[in-house]
Amino acid sequence: MLTIKKDHLMYSTEHIKKDHEDYKEERVHSLIPFLAQSVAIDEDVTFGDVFNFIEKEKEMIEKIFASHIGWYPLQPYIDEIKKDEETEHKEGEYKAGEIENLEVSWLTHTFEYEGETEISIDPDFGGRGKEDDKEVRYAIDFTPLNNIKDLVVKLKKDVCFLDTKDRKKVVLEGYREFSVYDFLESILHEITFYGLPKERNEKAKEIFDDSDKKFIPLEETDWDDEWSEAKDIRDKEDE
Repeated sequence: MLTIKKDHLMYSTEHIKKDHEDYKEERVHSLIPFLAQSVAIDEDVTFGDVFNFIEKEKEMIEKIFASHIGWYPLQPYIDEIKKDEETEHKEGEYKAGEIENLEVSWLTHTFEYEGETEISIDPDFGGRGKEDDKEVRYAIDFTPLNNIKDLVVKLKKDVCFLDTKDRKKVVLEGYREFSVYDFLESILHEITFYGLPKERNEKAKEIFDDSDKKFIPLEETDWDDEWSEAKDIRDKEDE
């Protein structure tokens, strides 16, 4: 397992107790050799801290994750996250959502087509917060990175699948570990989804000219995960 700490990385042997003679723990200096290892993250690690590790190995990460980042260079994102002041898409017209932390989670979907069931499970990166005391997930692909660099990053390992015919029926739920690769993929894919920062900001301005929202609740899009649907089912059952 690779544990991401605020200013360094720690590797430890998985599935072996600390007091066992084969247990190993050591400080390491690169993410790359551990991409297939499961990942953990300390409670005080922010998005800015994570990006510091990405910056140190940007050339290698650009090659490995090229298709996930649309073959864009990482330097413009690094320059953006280092800005000291928050960026507004349009001065005076945007209010930050009630986002509390950033989160890597599993996005699950089941589809039935021509008698066969297709299952997808992908790592997803976004915000987590509350609106009207209800837990909300936020898409942040339009958000300047310097605006969210001080938010803590958490892992949500819950996995849930719903029945393909009865969307109110949970057929399987549990948890799944994230690998270092999953973790990086989810972040890099989200922040590059609308292109380089300048292109993204132009697109955001076009979309949000008549809006007061900077963070977009996923509940307002067509792209939500089955875990959220299942949670809504449980909430209604508890009422």
